[in-house]
Amino acid sequence: MTSNSNETKTILIVGGGLGGLALAQLLQQELSSSIKIIVFERDAGEDVRDQGYFITLHHMGIDVLKRISTVEDAFSHPSTISYSQYQLKVADKSMKTTLEWTSSELKVIDRAILRRSLLKNIDVQWNKRFVSYTILDDGVEVHFEDGSTAHGTLLVGCDGAKSLVRTQLIPDLQRNYAGVVNVAGTVEQNEELLNIKQLISNSLVQVLGDEGHGLFLISTGRFWFWSLSWPNKNRTDADIS
Repeated sequence: MTSNSNETKTILIVGGGLGGLALAQLLQQELSSSIKIIVFERDAGEDVRDQGYFITLHHMGIDVLKRISTVEDAFSHPSTISYSQYQLKVADKSMKTTLEWTSSELKVIDRAILRRSLLKNIDVQWNKRFVSYTILDDGVEVHFEDGSTAHGTLLVGCDGAKSLVRTQLIPDLQRNYAGVVNVAGTVEQNEELLNIKQLISNSLVQVLGDEGHGLFLISTGRFWFWSLSWPNKNRTDADIS
C-alpha cells in the first residue's frame, strides 16, 4: 500500500461508539490540515439505540478527553458526577479496613451525553454496516452491506468486542470467557435508599463475597445503579454471543 505524502489522507473509522468518535475528534483537531476523517456507523441514526448507562472515567481517560473541545459540555452536564480525588477502602466482614489508597480525579458520565458531545463536527455516515475491506496499492477500500464502498488511506476498526474488521485481519483470534456473569439495572430513589445515601455520601459501595460474588450500588441523583456478579464457568461462547 503506497500513497503520496503530499496529498490529503483519508482515515476511515468503522464504529461510531465512544472510542471511534474520540479518535475522530482528536485526529480532526490535531491533524485537520492534512487528513480527512469519516466515521461509518451501523445504526440508522444517533438515537435509535440505547447507549447504556454511565461510564466511569479515571484520570488517564479524563486527560485524553480534555483535549477534545466538544467534551466540555458533557463534563459540565448536571448529571455528571465529578471527584477531584477519590479514596478506596477495602474492609473485611467486621468492617476493619484492610487496604486503602487515594487516587486522583474521577468522573461518572452518562454515555449518551458523552457520545452526543463527541458527535459534534464529525462526518458520520449512518446505516453503514461493514462487510469487508480490500487492501489496494493506494490505500484501502471498505465494503458495506448496502453495496456501497469507501476508499481511504487507512482503516481503523472501532467496532467493539465482536469487531468484524478485526475478524478479517486476525481470523484466528478468539475471545476468552472470563467465567463471570454480570447483571445490572437501575432503581428509582426512595426513602430507604435516601437513608443509605446519607450514610455513604457520594461513595460507591462494593460488596465482595467469599466465592466470587460481587454487588455494588451507586447513586446518580434520581436513580441508583446496581450491579450483581457471580462466577459461572459453565457458560459457553454461544450463550454470551
